[in-house]
Amino acid sequence: MTYFLLILPLLCLIILAALQSLVGTPAGMWQLEWVPALDLSVSFDFTHLGNLFALVIAFIGFWVYFYGIQYMKKYSGTGRFWFFLSVFMMAMLGVVVADNLIALFVFWEFTSICSYFLIGFYHNKQESRDSALMALLVTGLGGIVLLAGFIILGEIGGSYEISNLVHTKNALSNHPHAFIALLLIFIGAATKSAQFPFHFWLPNAMAAPAPVSSFLHSATMVKAGVFLMARLFPVLEGIQGFSPLLSIIGGLTFVWGGFIAITEYDLKSILAHTTISALGLLIFLLGLGNVHALTGFVLFFLAHAFYKAPLFMSAGILEKRYGTRDVRKLGQGFADDKILGVAMLVAAASMMGLPPAIGFLAKETILEGQLNQYLVLVVLVAGSVFNFVAALKIVRASLFGTQKAPITYKVGPLISVAPLVLALTGLVLGCASFLYQDQLVNGTVSQLMLETVSMKLSLWHGFNMPLAISALSVILGVVVFKTLPVSEALIKQFRRLSFISPVSFYPRILNGILGLARKFTDVYQSGYLRRYQLVIISASCVLIFMGILRFSPSEIQLKGTFNFGDMVLGGVMIFAMIAAFMSSAKIWVITFLGVVGLSTVLFFVLYGAPDLALTQLMIEIFTLMIFVFALNKIPGLRQISTPLVRARDVSISVSFGMMMAYLTYMSFSIDIQETMATYYAQNSYLLAKGKNIVNVILVDFRGFDTFGEVAVLLMSAVGVYILLSKNKKGKRS
Repeated sequence: MTYFLLILPLLCLIILAALQSLVGTPAGMWQLEWVPALDLSVSFDFTHLGNLFALVIAFIGFWVYFYGIQYMKKYSGTGRFWFFLSVFMMAMLGVVVADNLIALFVFWEFTSICSYFLIGFYHNKQESRDSALMALLVTGLGGIVLLAGFIILGEIGGSYEISNLVHTKNALSNHPHAFIALLLIFIGAATKSAQFPFHFWLPNAMAAPAPVSSFLHSATMVKAGVFLMARLFPVLEGIQGFSPLLSIIGGLTFVWGGFIAITEYDLKSILAHTTISALGLLIFLLGLGNVHALTGFVLFFLAHAFYKAPLFMSAGILEKRYGTRDVRKLGQGFADDKILGVAMLVAAASMMGLPPAIGFLAKETILEGQLNQYLVLVVLVAGSVFNFVAALKIVRASLFGTQKAPITYKVGPLISVAPLVLALTGLVLGCASFLYQDQLVNGTVSQLMLETVSMKLSLWHGFNMPLAISALSVILGVVVFKTLPVSEALIKQFRRLSFISPVSFYPRILNGILGLARKFTDVYQSGYLRRYQLVIISASCVLIFMGILRFSPSEIQLKGTFNFGDMVLGGVMIFAMIAAFMSSAKIWVITFLGVVGLSTVLFFVLYGAPDLALTQLMIEIFTLMIFVFALNKIPGLRQISTPLVRARDVSISVSFGMMMAYLTYMSFSIDIQETMATYYAQNSYLLAKGKNIVNVILVDFRGFDTFGEVAVLLMSAVGVYILLSKNKKGKRS
């Protein structure tokens, strides 16, 4: 039955392949109104870039599902796993085809939420819970920054549709707030795609099951930030600072991730750090921005997807078979599983940049356009060497190790099919680039550069400088790999300096935030109702008085007059409130409060609202009855505050009273529109068949408000009952 799960990614793949003819045409754009008042819509634009990413996501997703069905057989909670994995895939597809920035952000956040549950699948392990929380916090906070950047970009560009923003590139580039939008968007993308210094969450995501790791690291989530910067490349590329920002951060991440990878011994940790390195290279290529760099961007995206997914799948199989991920304990894996061995060798060849894999094609294309930029070449060679060493370390230790690791769990041969197919796909893409170079590669690069590009891809260009540099990186990689054993002392020394890495600051920052939150909660969530009221009333007074100061008293003109009855009732209410405040007996306090309520009833009668008067009268009677019945249980009145506290309370009370009096006074100067009153008067009987306008408003026109108020009253009644049903020791009587 679980094989029916393959229908979802297969269906997505078929639909995307069928839509290939619509890519880049007006027919490939669909729009559905979302919030018309805010000019927001759910729009999808099947561009060359978006469809390329979507095809890879669906294709790799199909084989991740196939692999996951075998891998997750003996686990409990697989229903939850498949649900979140499916939503995760659909959310990522939404990211790459969405044209509206806000809709894209919604899909973006869905990937973060789903990844939280997928990374934390083994929720009984503290490591999984911590890793899931780290990923959610880093990418979630980055998402908030991203949203701010989207809003600024949409406002200064005059549209939230990416397809429209492309046409305002020149005007947007010259806007004074353009760099702020770029910086915020890049921070959001950097947190998602693990760019330095936000890269530390990604290696911890390896706590997820192997199907999640292979999907997350190859085609989804971590590629979301890379995709976003590529999708907005035509919009943001003209902003001053775009190229240096992406080149510096991307280059640093590329080299740093590769270097850390060769110092690791955990198989999945090595792969995770090479993912960081690969993501850095993709951002670095966008920063370079020339035609060879962007062509290399597309090719390397394909290469990385089709070598990283099978390598993570292989790591999961090796861990399941041998019970360890430590490359020092793994051994002759090739002898135990020839299919898996071939898959790892082919994938690793692409990671090393060896022909005829697509990784070699990508490397040659990148190098060809950077021959005159020596610093760029140094970065490319250094990162390539580290990734070569990491791949060689994985293959050497996992397949051809000196020791024979004992098999602790037997896995079926079918589980190795998925990594083999994906690895061979990367090999086919390298050998048959002519099949996709026009529609997928040149079409995508043309979209990014806003001009027609026609690159001819080939594995062999003769003996030239790119080939020489590529060969140099391979030679240096072999040399570095051979010197690794004698560098153990240096590596151990390096690990001791890990306290300066960004990952060491995460627990300190998190603990600091939690400590501050606890202190804040202790002060403002004290559990005392009077303190909550004090804060609410004080804040209201400050904010409203700030607003009042913006008005000139000359702008307020009193309309209408007070009659004798108003003044008498007002005087009675003021006297009763003061008397209640000054009284020392409970019965008199209750009595004077009742006088205030009955005076309110008379106000309603004087101003022609008998229904409200009747409602208020019933409430007052009901309230007085409750007070009378509970009179014996109410503690005696006594002073429990200091004179200073009472002075504070009096000042706040007087301020609040003055504020309400002034607001009431101001209300007389406002021209009240009678449109709503007229509407209710004309339609109460016609639409609701009720002759009592007040009842119709409460029950029909504002029924949900009334329902909410009734629900609040019921909850309050339950709370009062619980309080009254407890004895003095805090136990129910």
